[in-house]
Order: sequence, then C-alpha cells, then structure tokens
Amino acid sequence: MFWELHRNSLEQDMIQLSQLLGAFFSYAATQDGDSLDEASFCAAFPQSAAWFLEQLHGRQKNREGLQWAVTELFLLPPARRQKIAQAVANDLAFDRTADPEHFCFQFPHLKDQEQLIVEKFFCYFYNVAFPRKQGPHINGGVSGATRDGFFQAYSQANKHLKQACPVCLHQRSSAARENTLEHYFPKGLYPLLILHPSNLFFVCRDCNETYKQATDVRKEEGEPLSKVFLPYRDTIKDHAKITFHRKDCTDQVKLLSVSGTEEEQEKINRFSDLYHLEERWTGDTEGILEQFRKICANQDWSRERAREELERICRNLQALSEFPDKFLEAAYANWICDTMFDAFYDSL
Repeated sequence: MFWELHRNSLEQDMIQLSQLLGAFFSYAATQDGDSLDEASFCAAFPQSAAWFLEQLHGRQKNREGLQWAVTELFLLPPARRQKIAQAVANDLAFDRTADPEHFCFQFPHLKDQEQLIVEKFFCYFYNVAFPRKQGPHINGGVSGATRDGFFQAYSQANKHLKQACPVCLHQRSSAARENTLEHYFPKGLYPLLILHPSNLFFVCRDCNETYKQATDVRKEEGEPLSKVFLPYRDTIKDHAKITFHRKDCTDQVKLLSVSGTEEEQEKINRFSDLYHLEERWTGDTEGILEQFRKICANQDWSRERAREELERICRNLQALSEFPDKFLEAAYANWICDTMFDAFYDSL
C-alpha cells in the first residue's frame, strides 16, 4: 500500500464471515460441556449453523483440521475458552481501533495449544471454503466471500492498480493471472486475520514470494499498531518522498519522511525494508537513465537543447505521475533535470 487502496464491495461479506468465525469462539466460551452441543449451537446461530455444521460433518476434503480444532476447543476449561474468545474478538477489531498507540494483538500471548486450535480453525475456512465458487451461507443468505469474488471486487474498486503492484509500483504482466493475495500480517503468524478484508490485497509475486514472504510487519511481539502502516488506512506515498543521491556511479533511492519526524521515518524504513523497495527502485534507475540517454544520444544537441528535451520529458512524466508505474520515473526525471543535468549531459 505504497499507493492508495480502495475498499471493495465485498468487504462487508468478508467481515461477516470473520465475525461469524469469531463468534463461534465466543459461543464456545459460554458452554459448560466438553463437546459441541449441536442443538444448542443451532439455536444460537439459526441462520448460519447449518452451513457451519456442513463444513464440520460434510464430504469436504481436508476438514480434519477443523474437526480437530472444534474437539480440542471444547476439551479446554471454560476459562481458557474465554481467554481465546477475548483474543479473537480483540484481534479481529484491529482495523477499527481508535487507539492504535495502545492496541496490541493478543493471539501471540495464547498458549501454544490454543494458538494451534485457532490456526487450524481459521485456516480450514481459508484453504477449503474460501476458494469455492459459492460463498458460505451466513445470516440467511449466500455470502459473496469467495476468493474469486474478492479478487473481482478488489479489481473493480482499484482499477488504477489493474496493471501495477500497489507496493512496488512495477507493472504486472497480467493482473488477471498474477493475482497473488497478500496477507499484510502473515497468515502463519496471525491466522485469525486470514480472511479479514483489511489484511488482504493483491500484489505482484516478487513482493509476496521473493521479498516479504512470511516476515512479520512488527519487530517485537508486543508492539502497538501505531508502529506500522496499515493497508487501506495508510498510503505511504503521502508520508514519504522519493529522494536520490549518486554513490559509486549509481543513483541510489532513499525514502524520507515528509514530516521529518523520527517516528514516521521509522515506519517508512520498516515498510521499505519489508518489501526491499529502496534496493529494488535503486536497481530501476539505471534502466530509466538509459531510456533518457537514448532519446538524447546521437542528436548532436547543444547543452541548452538537451535540457529543453529533458524538461519536456519531465513535464510529460509529471502529467502521468498519478499512474503508479510512472511515479518513480517522474521523480527520477525531475532529479536528473534539476540536480544532475550537467553530469547527464556529459555522459551522452
């Protein structure tokens, strides 16, 4: 989310699904028995229980993890179930907190066995139910919470990112095929956010699989949310400016805080390090510079004529700088024209 992300039309469906799964833990915390009382469960969730029980008992493959999680959950003492329910409810509300300075995730503080129960429970619905063509039956209707549906709704709401990654701004060969779903808070570390719409967006494969992988956004377990940027809430380019400096014959990229505060700079550095942005964009500068050289090379232009041409390029790119894939190129062209023109001209 270096570039702005827009909410999509399936957000409420995804929230409903996450809330239903979270509500199951709250329900379990109020029960005295050591197994799921399905009659009581149906009474508590009259419009959604049938679908849930179908996942538990139906013919779906790979439901063993869900069955194990439900069994183990009810074998825990009610006090521990209450602890899990509180952690789930707290963490699912991460994007709605009005006090990010004091909000902390509680899931990492659960016991290992309890974490495993939550992980297997939520991962079943992500790995088995979410990829289906038909969404879950929730609150008396068929939800649109499917992977294909979410991708289509995301693409519709973020047409400006159809061919560009919202993080690295590189063009994608085909957004329809390269629809790599990114979990900003990694699903292996925050499994209960695995279907949360505020934790999901689509990036290029390099950002997802080569650079960020399963790296935790937070450096320390107890860190508050105020230490990191959040998808959909924050747009990093509004907080950072792209700067350049020449080192060892290479034009290096550095992202600096617009406000100049240490806190904001630290957040920018974390985001850049997470996806290796400064390193990757530094690697892009040589190709961009070569494009400028090809335009001006072999023209036998005077210094003044070459400057005019470069200024024309800058104006054209500036007009396109609202397009993600032209943002870096426009900033770099301005720097070459304003600061490094003499060195540029001498290199022709």
